Amino acid sequence: MKKNKWVSDMIERWQNDARYRRQVVINIVVIVCICVIACIVFWWIKKDNARKELLLNHNSIEVDGKTYIQKDDVISILVLGIDLRGTIENEKKEIGYNGQSDMMCVVSYDKTTRQAYIVTIPRETMTTIDLREKQDPAFPTKEAQICLQYANAKSSQVGAELSRKCVEDLLGIPIDYYVALSMGGIQALVDDIGGVSITMSEDYDVPDYNEVPGEEVWVKYRKGETVTMDGARAYEFVHYRDTEHNSTNLIRMKRQRDFFDAFISSAKKKVKKDPKIILSIVSDLKDYMTTDIEPKEYVTLGQYAINAEIPKDSVMRIPGEEMHVGEYDQYHVDKEQLVQMILPIYFEELK
Repeated sequence: MKKNKWVSDMIERWQNDARYRRQVVINIVVIVCICVIACIVFWWIKKDNARKELLLNHNSIEVDGKTYIQKDDVISILVLGIDLRGTIENEKKEIGYNGQSDMMCVVSYDKTTRQAYIVTIPRETMTTIDLREKQDPAFPTKEAQICLQYANAKSSQVGAELSRKCVEDLLGIPIDYYVALSMGGIQALVDDIGGVSITMSEDYDVPDYNEVPGEEVWVKYRKGETVTMDGARAYEFVHYRDTEHNSTNLIRMKRQRDFFDAFISSAKKKVKKDPKIILSIVSDLKDYMTTDIEPKEYVTLGQYAINAEIPKDSVMRIPGEEMHVGEYDQYHVDKEQLVQMILPIYFEELK
């Protein structure tokens, strides 16, 4: 009864007391506002914590006042072409016998968009290399051509691992895997997929020692023509560099880009027809190759290769300027342009 009387008194007061009604409305509005503010603060704290967690667990960069974090679904593989015609391993286990990484590129695949990209790095790119294998505490690092990082190691594995760290620092991204391949392995690689048909993007003059054994025969490749090559001829096409003149590695990189385009097309068709050929190729290359890719991952990565879409201009060289200093070429990276190039491939904006 008392409760009913209290309710009836409240109703009567509400009906007869304007000041009371006004105060009740104000109280309700205040309570609602407090609840809304509390919800907003809770949402903001939750979002801020999620943002902090993303930044804590992801590689991030700031560009033009915006924060970008590395994409989760991008796989990156460093591919090194070592200037050895024979097998990959340094039998003497001494610095100076490991070879240099004449060809360097990062192959990336986005599992979400199914797009693949190849970022090429000139061998004479100037950067800081690690000299720990020399065991000289006075000179732990040195500014040098990036191809010398692999050379300053006593084994193919250490050379590849140091090269990966060097490229990670250069590009500002973590790299999942590495593959170091003796240039001599290109012959076996191309022959395993039945050859490559290369369309020339420019005019090239390349010596071919296979036309007449023991003799140097110059082959003139002309822009627009398509030439089918076996492994031996593809090796000469990819490997040759005119060491008598300056800046010739950039010309070689153009040939290597033409080779990449042809090889990717041929390899995709071959693997799509018979995915198990990947294991056969790996077996044929075992003496020419060092990698940290586990055998169980070969087929998975092969499937990614089959499904990959190759956008136009997906093979790109890091931006920079080449100059001749003393006796050697040097390639100096334009870091601002480099960030703009890698941003859409490896990063997404943190909202």
